[in-house]
Amino acid sequence: MFKKFFICIIIFSCSISSVWASSTEPQVKIGLFFDQTTHEVNKNYNNFNFSSSDSFTVTKCSDDSKMESFDCSNDIVHVQRIPSSNKIVVFKNDNTFLTANKGEYIKITPQNNLFTINNQLTYRGSLIIKNTSDGKFILINQLNIEEYLYGVVVKEIGFKAPIESIKAQAIAARTYTVTHLGTYAMYGFDMTDNKYNQVYGGYNAENEKVNSAVDATRGLVMFYDGKPIRAFYFSSSGGRTENCENVWTSKIPYLVSVSDEYELNRGPRNWSVYLTSDNIRDILTHRGTDVGEVLDVVATKRAPSNRVLELQVIGSNTTKTFTKNNVRTPFNLKSQLFWIHKDNDTYHFYGKGYGHAVGLSQIGAMAMADAGFNYSDILKHYFTGIEIANY
Repeated sequence: MFKKFFICIIIFSCSISSVWASSTEPQVKIGLFFDQTTHEVNKNYNNFNFSSSDSFTVTKCSDDSKMESFDCSNDIVHVQRIPSSNKIVVFKNDNTFLTANKGEYIKITPQNNLFTINNQLTYRGSLIIKNTSDGKFILINQLNIEEYLYGVVVKEIGFKAPIESIKAQAIAARTYTVTHLGTYAMYGFDMTDNKYNQVYGGYNAENEKVNSAVDATRGLVMFYDGKPIRAFYFSSSGGRTENCENVWTSKIPYLVSVSDEYELNRGPRNWSVYLTSDNIRDILTHRGTDVGEVLDVVATKRAPSNRVLELQVIGSNTTKTFTKNNVRTPFNLKSQLFWIHKDNDTYHFYGKGYGHAVGLSQIGAMAMADAGFNYSDILKHYFTGIEIANY
């Protein structure tokens, strides 16, 4: 899971206030097929079919006011975007249709809480087809947070993991969810379905074992000092997690470096990347810096965990310096825990671990579960000083 680090107290406070004000389980809105470049639906889904095995209602809305609707029974409706007129049309073969103009949306609500797109992708909840005020086409899957987690946890840790590690992942994913509500509020949804937040596979991805782990931890969230935490997680630490401030910017008391020795029982997560001097120069030029001839690549600062905090590419024109998590970005390195060996014109980057190394190690959680620890033990090991309670 690739995580962008958001530290914005105002957004954070506003996004979760509605969750804690209500005893009911929150609804989550997931942006489906969202293209991070165009900020709308991937063009492959500009036209698609919507179906359900039961009846469903198609409703046109504006500013949360119902305008028009029609009912379907075991039918298929077609969704078509018309870019030339900035309209979205939802219609049946009998020519019954609704049109969403700018600033309007259409909500399709299945009676049995399940719907399918193009006879392939099935989701729980309802589908919102949004035509934003600036003409962006947005698809939103709205559903209960626990049902959403059915489609997340299985994609993030898998069904083959030990049950206690799956429970730990469920609580981490639930906590991440409630603290990221409203991240994409300007588009009308909370999070995407891809690596930029949590990978979400919908109903197709669900697994009975994983669903049972979600159910067993229903409503549980991690707290620190009375507030839900920033529950980051990643694949593998290589033996020790990292302080938050050594990866991003802010120091956070529950995101501190801890030993991850159990992870090693599941085998090393070693990796290598080989780049020539010309490769490195081309990469940096493409990113806007011409260092000239690459003379050396040096890790100039390290954390106590041995992770690289500063990397310098020394060139004949200039020296380019990268810091913290950015040391791995330009060369697509798996982690900050790496070393460099130079052999003539080739640089061998070799390291351990996968991901940012802040918070929960998924491989480590599996290994701790193998060793007999429960989900609470696991989470309280990786997140220092936290409590686990219902939202």
